[in-house]
This record gives sequence, structure tokens and C-alpha cells, in this order.
Amino acid sequence: MLLSETDIAEISKLKELIPLLRNGRPVAKAIWENYYRNACSDLIIRLNANNKTGIYKITNLLNQKSYIGQAVDIGERFKEHCKAGVGIDTPNSKLYKEMLSIGPENFSFEIIEECGRPDLNKNEAYWIKFFDT
Repeated sequence: MLLSETDIAEISKLKELIPLLRNGRPVAKAIWENYYRNACSDLIIRLNANNKTGIYKITNLLNQKSYIGQAVDIGERFKEHCKAGVGIDTPNSKLYKEMLSIGPENFSFEIIEECGRPDLNKNEAYWIKFFDT
């Protein structure tokens, strides 16, 4: 995901506000709308991920740890990951804690394999084992 140095600096300043508020979600939404939404859409277009069913990989570029997932619409799923990674409806998981900490721009997103719905579980299990994630 491509962001400018200025964008990253502004995001950092906005993130400083979140702990000071009762509800930091509006700030996270502003960060998503103003900085990440277009970058995420560009990534989805570059990967040709819209309406693709299959297995994907997200890799932390700083420590090389990876996450393997499956989706009926990989492009939409990438968008959900990015939104969670900036603090919008973030489930409690290691992936999202890392994204919140270092930013989604420090993760790579890739399609590992396109496959049909009936093969998602089997193929996801294969790739998890293959990449030892």
C-alpha cells in the first residue's frame, strides 16, 4: 500500500488523539477515509483482486510474519483487513494489533491462489502448512 511521507506523518499525529478520547472510532474513520481508502482501492486494482475467490497472504514487512486467509471476494476482504488495521471495528487478533501498531502500509497483500468455494478450506489449510503460518 503506497502512502506518502506526509500522509504517514499526519496519520501518526491523528493516532495520538485516539487514547485521549472516549471513542476513538471517529478518528480511525477519518484516517481511513482520508488516507487509506484510496490507497487500498489502488492496491485491489493493482492485484486484480475484485470478485476473486481464493487464498491470500498478508505479510508484515518488518518481521516477515505472514497470515494466510480465504475469501469469496479477496478485494473486499483486503479492504476489511485494512479498515480493521486502522481501528475501525477491530477484532482482537495479533494481525490487527500489529497493523494498528505499525500501520497497514507496512504489510504486503498478495493473492496466493484462485480457487472455487468448495476448495477454500482445503486449500487454505494447505497454504497455512506450506508457509508455516
